[in-house]
Amino acid sequence: MLHEVLVALVGCPGYLIRARPDGYELAPGVAETFLHPAEASLVAQICALGHHFRALEDFVARVKGDLLL
Repeated sequence: MLHEVLVALVGCPGYLIRARPDGYELAPGVAETFLHPAEASLVAQICALGHHFRALEDFVARVKGDLLL
């Protein structure tokens, strides 16, 4: 689980953390089965941060691409 959270933090969702158009979320049933509600809340915050990181990274890549042309 820790590996999935760390990879999601840098913007790469996996098996336990899924990508949606508006952000990342834990796969259905994971939070209820394996995590305390406080842990699930923290993982949700990390997922949001990872989604924002990915959006910022995509923006920078687009701007760099426009500058090179």
